[in-house]
Amino acid sequence: MGKILIKNIDIVDPIDGIRENFDILIEDEYIKGVDRNIKVDDTEVIDGKGKFAFPGFIDIHTHLREPGFEDREDLESGSLAGVHGGFVALCCMPNTNPPLDNAGLIKY
Repeated sequence: MGKILIKNIDIVDPIDGIRENFDILIEDEYIKGVDRNIKVDDTEVIDGKGKFAFPGFIDIHTHLREPGFEDREDLESGSLAGVHGGFVALCCMPNTNPPLDNAGLIKY
């Protein structure tokens, strides 16, 4: 995969109270740089004007249903739904059978 440069995107960091305009350089699917006015040759450029970049979101109310109710949702389908929704982590509700309510029950 090549390089992608997102120009003029508003980066928001609610912890530090930041909302400022930056460029983001992505190379081989990883963020390689965040700065103002990045210049790189041989790069696909995306206009980020009017768009926002946030730190990863955590879904703190996820119903994964595995074990016990895999016909409703399983770890794979629930995790993929989270990724497609922009989440970087999920907190599984203990509505499984048996309830996943302690670390000893989770062995994958």
